[in-house]
Amino acid sequence: MVVAFHSLGPAHGIDSPNWTEKAGASGIDIFFVVSGFIIFASQAPSDGQAAGLWPKVRLQRAAAFLWRRLLRIAPLYWLATFALIALHLVVHMDASLSLDPVHILKSLAFIPHFDPGAPAEIEPVLIPGWTLSYELFFYSLFALALAAAPARLALLLSLCLIGLTAAGPILHPHGAIGRSYTDPRLLEFLVGVLFGLAVRKRPALFPAVGAIALVIGLLALWSTDLLPAFWRGPAAWGPLAALVVWGALCLDVRDRAPQLPWLRRLGDASYSIYLTHDITLSFVREAWRRAIPPTPSLLVFSVFLAICICASAAVGVGVYLAIERPMMRALHRRAAAGRGKRTIGVS
Repeated sequence: MVVAFHSLGPAHGIDSPNWTEKAGASGIDIFFVVSGFIIFASQAPSDGQAAGLWPKVRLQRAAAFLWRRLLRIAPLYWLATFALIALHLVVHMDASLSLDPVHILKSLAFIPHFDPGAPAEIEPVLIPGWTLSYELFFYSLFALALAAAPARLALLLSLCLIGLTAAGPILHPHGAIGRSYTDPRLLEFLVGVLFGLAVRKRPALFPAVGAIALVIGLLALWSTDLLPAFWRGPAAWGPLAALVVWGALCLDVRDRAPQLPWLRRLGDASYSIYLTHDITLSFVREAWRRAIPPTPSLLVFSVFLAICICASAAVGVGVYLAIERPMMRALHRRAAAGRGKRTIGVS
């Protein structure tokens, strides 16, 4: 959905139906809900484990969690950012791309800030990276709650995230950091956490209801501009994204789904696809504009969209196989070796 949105949004000179202008942007909202669910489901200790954790152990677990998440996200993001800067210096990809040193440093540090090239927008050099500042903020809150009271993890996260989003309309922050970290989208992480808690407490499944919810949610998100005014735009994307994820959880086809290696590979490469797709699409759009004159045809539009999605997936999978996977294995080996040395030193 995100690749499709970025294929169409800035596609100057390429005809596309009006209803597709914002279609796909809400894929980010699904991403945030999924992220909250996966982090809680995979990292939150059980009630029995949480009760027996000493403060020092809690701090160690929280620090280790935060370090693993930073290790997972930062290296490839930094490489993609430097790749974009290098390409811009060579082929001048985007006239609005600013190479102001402060802008670059804040981008690499995941600090929300206004883009000097587009002063109204809060975005880093590599534009898709704006979501990563939200991710790392959520990880930081999760780590703090994990260190403070792991037995009350969901409650602490609820209080923090609801409090922050409630502060937005009261304080009306003007700065990029204040606006970002009081954004209602933070509640999408919380919804994912609550889904994780619900599945842990009562893993009841309703496949038929889940299938209906999934289809309705996806159709509504994809055609958001056709819905009544109340359901248009980002205000509705969060609840609909929650409906999609809840439907997928109810469906739970893990034991019944056919094994599709190519789909698993796309999942493995999803982070590489996300970080590289904007760069890939810049080249695809330029090649298309030079080869194909503007044509108001649904068939031509469909072909263009299919090429964008396939090219973005292919480049992302290639980056995953050639760079991300080897890099992550090397980083984890070094981290494991470091832990081994510390253990030997202690013994």
